[in-house]
Amino acid sequence: MEVSSAISEIILEEWNGSSSTKLSRTATITSSPSLCIQRSGNRFHHVWRRVLQAFGFPSSVTPDYVPFQMWDSLQGLSTYIRMMLSTQVSVLFTFIVLLKVHG
Repeated sequence: MEVSSAISEIILEEWNGSSSTKLSRTATITSSPSLCIQRSGNRFHHVWRRVLQAFGFPSSVTPDYVPFQMWDSLQGLSTYIRMMLSTQVSVLFTFIVLLKVHG
């Protein structure tokens, strides 16, 4: 008995966009010879881009805004980390003092 196996390929694509001119492929799934899933970006990136474009970004801001915002965000992050560490040190110091007083 001879068994003939036909090789078939299945391709499934996911597209995202508001019109045919603004479509972008977000994922591709193929089944030949094995299952392969390729992401073309994450959904959050597409949503974020849509939100920014609704406000006219990047043409609605000056060219120096993006570098400024990056440095401003880094400064905010460093301030948060500094405050978190100083709070932990204060709590630890208070705990050590209480142990020495009552111990």
